[in-house]
Amino acid sequence: LVQIEIEESISPLILKAVADRVGEIGIFGGGVPSPDLRILPYREDLLSVIVPKRHKLAGRRSIRFADVVDQDFVGLQAGSSIDALTGRAAGELGRSLKLRIRMTGFDPLCRMVEAGLGVGVVPESIAAHYARTLAITRLALDEPWSRRSLKLASYPSSSLTFASRLLLEHLANPDT
Repeated sequence: LVQIEIEESISPLILKAVADRVGEIGIFGGGVPSPDLRILPYREDLLSVIVPKRHKLAGRRSIRFADVVDQDFVGLQAGSSIDALTGRAAGELGRSLKLRIRMTGFDPLCRMVEAGLGVGVVPESIAAHYARTLAITRLALDEPWSRRSLKLASYPSSSLTFASRLLLEHLANPDT
């Protein structure tokens, strides 16, 4: 019997959980220091902006971050990789994000955008999924930083359980 527990968290806490051996494998947004852990590439992730269907920008296909930086934002919790990316991008524009509310996951973030509390930045796959069921529109984010590298973290494979080694191999090499 193999039992897997999956817990969502922010990148720094994911790495800490793996380093502290609370979890065996973590998936995180790249760019977070990860000493003493085995790091493998996982996949690329593309970020999108989501806006309510009736928002003035909803008719556009793509958008630059400078076009939305002054809007009210629905953001993810502090310390998430998307929070760090958007905060850094706003700083490079000489601005700071006007965070109206922070959410702990993509589902509540998308629902708050639908309710008109602000705009959000989420992975394109999340935006596409929720745009089918909620009154939100996804806009391609035309920025170099909108393409994220997601990575896998673990301690050395000799320390992993057999099931975790197999899962890590599958995640790192899904075509084999």
